[in-house]
Amino acid sequence: MRFAYENKKMNDNFKDDTFLARWLNNELTREELEEFKASEDYSLYEKIVAGTSTIQSEEFDQERMLNLIKEKRSDSKELRPSRRVWLYGAAASIVVILSFVVINLFSKPELVEVISAKGEKKNLVLPDGSEVVLNANSTASYFEDDWEKNRIINLNGEAYFKVETGNRFTVKTSSGNVSVLGTQFNVQAINGFFEVKCFEGSVQVESGEDDEILKPKRAYRRINRNKGSLTTIKEASPSWTNNESSFTRVPIKYVLIALENQYNITFQGKTAFNDLTFSGTFPHNDLDVALRVVLGSLQIDYTAAGNGIVTLED
Repeated sequence: MRFAYENKKMNDNFKDDTFLARWLNNELTREELEEFKASEDYSLYEKIVAGTSTIQSEEFDQERMLNLIKEKRSDSKELRPSRRVWLYGAAASIVVILSFVVINLFSKPELVEVISAKGEKKNLVLPDGSEVVLNANSTASYFEDDWEKNRIINLNGEAYFKVETGNRFTVKTSSGNVSVLGTQFNVQAINGFFEVKCFEGSVQVESGEDDEILKPKRAYRRINRNKGSLTTIKEASPSWTNNESSFTRVPIKYVLIALENQYNITFQGKTAFNDLTFSGTFPHNDLDVALRVVLGSLQIDYTAAGNGIVTLED
């Protein structure tokens, strides 16, 4: 589509198909040259031609070709049209180069970005058939045009991956990278909390100085810049894909973030409880129950207003 646009732009600016060739051969009329120099395209094509002037073909020798023509054509009157044909051919080649360079100058890889809102989950099918489920308030992005060679996806938030077998598949986050060839795993990277769970196959996790290979039922967790740790998990898939969020000794700060993401609420006064950890599960379909499970189990008093503000009382 971009190629068609660029060619249309060139055709609109030039009067006929030989315009560039005549310009390169210094055969434009004074009026045509002045009009061309006044156009937006002129400076660009001047730079491109200057850059392509260094491109030479080992198989083509301009001087040798002209000598051959002279040998075959003793009549100088016949030489001019032959030379003109050659010059137009050379100019046409440069026009092709110009088109190629212009396309590459203005073409940019297409970035695909998928964002899930608070309280929303989104399914994403990648170009190779791999599947991604985004948890609430998460963002995933990748370059579609380059996907066959580079299966790289950037993640901010949490997502569950079912990766088709193929080239290396890498999930990049601000806290670390996860690489696989084909498997099922979950990645969470939120505000310094980084956790990877492997459900099938194996995954490589690189975070800080850590470099771990996870087998099924194994998980890696790293909080901020602390040393990461390995644990064993029991679930066959992420609980949040079944509308529940489960935690095992997770700092309450990140549990409250999960509640905010699932229910689109805001906690006030939460920093007073940063030293607490939570183990348990809260549902995604009942805010009152979720608050009672999390805050009630930790004996945190709270007031829930109708505007989505939940105030924690120290």
